[in-house]
Amino acid sequence: QRKEGPDTIHLSIAIQQRMGGWDMGIGIVAEDDNKQILAQWALKEATDGNKLRNQAVAVKLALCKAREKEWKKVEVKIKQKQLLKMIQTSNSKDMAMHSHLEDIRNLCSMFMECSFILSTNLTGERVDLVSMHVLSISFDEGWLHSQCQDALVKSIWAFAQQLYSFQHIN
Repeated sequence: QRKEGPDTIHLSIAIQQRMGGWDMGIGIVAEDDNKQILAQWALKEATDGNKLRNQAVAVKLALCKAREKEWKKVEVKIKQKQLLKMIQTSNSKDMAMHSHLEDIRNLCSMFMECSFILSTNLTGERVDLVSMHVLSISFDEGWLHSQCQDALVKSIWAFAQQLYSFQHIN
């Protein structure tokens, strides 16, 4: 197993979807090796209802955001073992998924290092709460981790925790 350098950015991704809805909320959290949050994004995207393809779309968007930040080394945490295997082998019989896998491979070629691992995150972590927050907004949002934005992050974090608690009660 490869040791990550100090400049590797770890991307966590989560998706939420309303019942019967045709859009999904994508949460992306970028951390450094010390688990310091560097950025987080709340993105809204259309969905075709297929969970694996939705996750592949989210991976593509996470790689695009990392590229915009000009990060050189990224590690993407994948929640579905099946998708991780598809990304590693670039193999799918589904043409739409095959197209997503090709896009992911092309995006990866833009980094010095690009790797994928199986996520060990539990439900309810920050990335899940950011993805839930997306269902309450109209436009994409992004935050860089800085002191001037701490209040904004805390307020969204509090809202997401309330939403998460509400969904588990109902």
